[in-house]
Amino acid sequence: MNPIKPSDISILVLQLSEGCERSFSLLFDFFAPKILNTAKKMGLAQEDAEELQQEVFLVIWKNRAQLKADLSFNAYLLTILKSMMIKKAQAKARKVAYEKYSLKMFQEETR
Repeated sequence: MNPIKPSDISILVLQLSEGCERSFSLLFDFFAPKILNTAKKMGLAQEDAEELQQEVFLVIWKNRAQLKADLSFNAYLLTILKSMMIKKAQAKARKVAYEKYSLKMFQEETR
């Protein structure tokens, strides 16, 4: 497989926006390691980073018709990753707060 050149990315994004699965596969192969490594650098474990990597590309596939070839695909991927990490952190914080609240309420009820 030939490596993708930066000049090829906008062409692949345009083809992806038209539903080309091969372009999606090439973009995935090119950008997936970067998304994975970025997620790990942001503190995620390998398994969580891999899950997030898949979710990022699922968003890309679902929204492929709205992709704009003239915008930075790399920046778009990183924005999706950042947004997902924030949502996951917020969900985790809510869960921890709920568990603490539930424990406190349980302890008060058992007194």
